[in-house]
Amino acid sequence: MDEIIAPFDPSKIRMDSKVQSIYTLMSRVRHNEILTPTYQRKSVWNNDNKSRLIESLLVRIPIPVFYIDATDEDQWKIIDGLQRITALKEFLVDKTLRLSGLEYTTSFEGLSYDELPRSFIRRIEETEVTIVFINQGTPDNVKFNIFKRINTGGTPLTPQEIRHALNDGKPTILLNELADWRIISEFWGTDNDRMELNALVLRALGYLLLDVDAIFEMKIEDYLDEAMKKINELDEDEINKVKAKFKNSINDLIKIFGDMVFRKKSSQPQRKKPINKNIFETWMAVILNITKTQRKLLVERKGEVLDLFDRLQDDSKFNFAISSRKPESMRTRHNMLMSKIQELIND
Repeated sequence: MDEIIAPFDPSKIRMDSKVQSIYTLMSRVRHNEILTPTYQRKSVWNNDNKSRLIESLLVRIPIPVFYIDATDEDQWKIIDGLQRITALKEFLVDKTLRLSGLEYTTSFEGLSYDELPRSFIRRIEETEVTIVFINQGTPDNVKFNIFKRINTGGTPLTPQEIRHALNDGKPTILLNELADWRIISEFWGTDNDRMELNALVLRALGYLLLDVDAIFEMKIEDYLDEAMKKINELDEDEINKVKAKFKNSINDLIKIFGDMVFRKKSSQPQRKKPINKNIFETWMAVILNITKTQRKLLVERKGEVLDLFDRLQDDSKFNFAISSRKPESMRTRHNMLMSKIQELIND
């Protein structure tokens, strides 16, 4: 079992288990009171997997416990059991699932909800399952660790997927929109993992939303958690300003660097190196914290910007710093680049 990232008081964990019928659980689904997280991957289960879950209920084979974040009584979030709830929804609510690959009830092969005898529908809906609830009062960092430890679905969730699950709404909508932005797709490529891009955008936005010096005192995962929470506190007007500044800043950097933006220099100019995440973060940290007028000046003096960044990359201290995600390296590369940019602006 993984170590807990940060210590917390076990007495603050608010969890309890209850028994509910499948019918009651699906009532929540029908009324959109169970959130389908925006991090959701493509369905892991195929038709046979889903059908065998339904068959387990038909022949009264117990199914695993569900884990739910019930912090908001009106909007439950699934911690563990997403694939099972999806299968139940497709069969009992959407009525789109046709049973296949059955082992014990082969006579039901190919049947949908409406074609199954009422007695068996009743058997499914009256089946009681155990649900463990994480309740209001449990701190966010505790929920994050519980989510990380409990989730058992196929491939473990990444930290960013967990952030999306725990902060569904404004933060996830903003990150998805910026990660899907045409300019990002053009220079980053379409084959990159969606959550990886979202985490990268979040790394940049953190420097706009949080105290920069405080960021360098945190582990990177903690700083990303804080940035997600900060986005949740923004109103619509503030979110629009964040989007505009992010996009304008990237556009200005592209005017300066062209298709070499966010890349290390190469000894072979005809061969571009891949986008470097730490260079992306460092430039965004600087560019997001200067004024529009100062950005315009950098664009006008782009030759000098290119030259100063070229010389920075010849500095072994800076080169080492852009090869690490440690807070001290983040501080070093940020301060070195910001110092050079401020010298240019004030010249």
